[in-house]
Amino acid sequence: MEKAIRYLMDADQYMGAPKRYVMITYLENEDQTINALRGLNITDLIVRRSSRTVELDFHSELDQSKIVRNSEIENSDFVFFLTEELDVAVSETEIEKSLDEAFYLINCGRYWQAHVLLETVWKPATQKRNREVLRSLILLCASRVKVQMAQTGESMRLFASGIQLLENNLNDPDLIETVIREPENSLRITPGRFRRYLS
Repeated sequence: MEKAIRYLMDADQYMGAPKRYVMITYLENEDQTINALRGLNITDLIVRRSSRTVELDFHSELDQSKIVRNSEIENSDFVFFLTEELDVAVSETEIEKSLDEAFYLINCGRYWQAHVLLETVWKPATQKRNREVLRSLILLCASRVKVQMAQTGESMRLFASGIQLLENNLNDPDLIETVIREPENSLRITPGRFRRYLS
């Protein structure tokens, strides 16, 4: 499994307050890992499933090292990182790198992390069209997150909002048609076409 991206500092720097973690493991490890985590008194568990992996998003007052030392978790294949929503946006010089990382996460089916990263790029965007295209990508990723959480109604609402933004801001009916026809695969196969509108 590819190495996880760690969005902030080392977990041990957050001693005392509950920390938000994301653990990614293979689907076949899901039940074992969830049972082990529940034994550690985690809170606010959110489960997002893709075709091969499951993301377990939760809060815990324990340090990362204490969580991964649990024998049931220690023996499974996973990546693990601490995350916090960022209130600050990336700098202009980091935008290209962040977009590359976001499209990499989309290709891995990790729409929640891509959504968070795209928001950090959206905040400093100054051109109206750039902001609207980024916002549409954020909504389309959020739609896929809701699919992974089996929340079909909310997924459809977010998807429709994302498509509406694309239709209002892009003169590219082929791209829009591809996204509508293949909502999951289109985000993966067309990053270059989206990037054209983000310069």
